[in-house]
Amino acid sequence: TRLRPEAYAKVGAKWLHLAGYFVLPGLLTTALAPVLARAHAAGMRVSLDVVTSPAMDDSAPLWPLLPLLDVFFCNAHEGYRLTGHRDPEDIATALGERGARRAVVKLGAAGSYGWSPDFQGRVPAPEVREVVDTTGAGDAFAAGFIAARLRNASFYSALRVGNMTGARAVTALGATAAFTPPAGA
Repeated sequence: TRLRPEAYAKVGAKWLHLAGYFVLPGLLTTALAPVLARAHAAGMRVSLDVVTSPAMDDSAPLWPLLPLLDVFFCNAHEGYRLTGHRDPEDIATALGERGARRAVVKLGAAGSYGWSPDFQGRVPAPEVREVVDTTGAGDAFAAGFIAARLRNASFYSALRVGNMTGARAVTALGATAAFTPPAGA
């Protein structure tokens, strides 16, 4: 792959996040593990978020990556496809047994389930009066979570921020409209 974490670290990047793993065929190889290791060596934290895809039927390339990640993200459906478990706690536990250091199962309107050395449990989402479009909510969750962790928030607090950010994303049409300043602002 052409990912060069050392170059990102030189310009101040602190976190490498890979979203949509199962729709990125160039990453479904053994070439990704050395990239993640180099990111860590460059002082970056690393996370990965999967996406529902037919490629999930062969999840073998994912498993060796879990120990190299600071955080693994999936939603409940993806977690079920990967582990065979429906309960978020069971999903996260199974991911931990596969080597994940920290796992986050996104639960939509029900919030999230986090699994880490310092916290295991559900964190409720804030109430949203009107859901307009859920496009991008999972990515917004991850962005909020990562931003909070970069500000040294606890795992639990980062889950809360992720829930709030994901909830905000669903209040407007499109993946980023809820975060775009109004014209002239």
